[in-house]
Amino acid sequence: MLAVLDVAVEPRMKWVVADEGKGLDWVLEVHVTGRRGRVEREKVQQYAHLGIPEYFIFDRGRSHLLGFWLSSTDARVYQPIISQSGSLYSQVLDLELSIDADRLCFSYGSAPLPDAAEVMVKLEAMVDHLVAKREDAWHQVESERRRAENERNRAEAAETRVAELEAELARLKGEGA
Repeated sequence: MLAVLDVAVEPRMKWVVADEGKGLDWVLEVHVTGRRGRVEREKVQQYAHLGIPEYFIFDRGRSHLLGFWLSSTDARVYQPIISQSGSLYSQVLDLELSIDADRLCFSYGSAPLPDAAEVMVKLEAMVDHLVAKREDAWHQVESERRRAENERNRAEAAETRVAELEAELARLKGEGA
């Protein structure tokens, strides 16, 4: 995962510094399996040499998080980011990174940022709520339609009965005359 600040937001398949005119500001590598140690040390040196201000490694297999930062724009050797209460602070992103139950978590101050799965759960709940509201409204409209139809049928039946009674009254008056 990488971040570059102060650039146009547009879809890209890759980041080429020569084409973009700007280097990376933040990098996070997630290690699941594979060789560690020497490869990590080489990457730390390589990214520092490239001038990437912050570099984080989340070793998922070991549930371990490392962070490094450059102390100045001219620096080419990373300083480790010291853990504060189990989290690492990214100056570039202005976020805290931590591990909770083998998951990498981001937070802003004390407020955790939801991950993609949490956002999907919330969106699904919102959609379910809207669907239920729409169904309730449809049932209410249907109930009102049936009530209006029943009222119309009763009114027509009453008109028919009045017409029948008027006809009966006229017939009776005709017989008495």
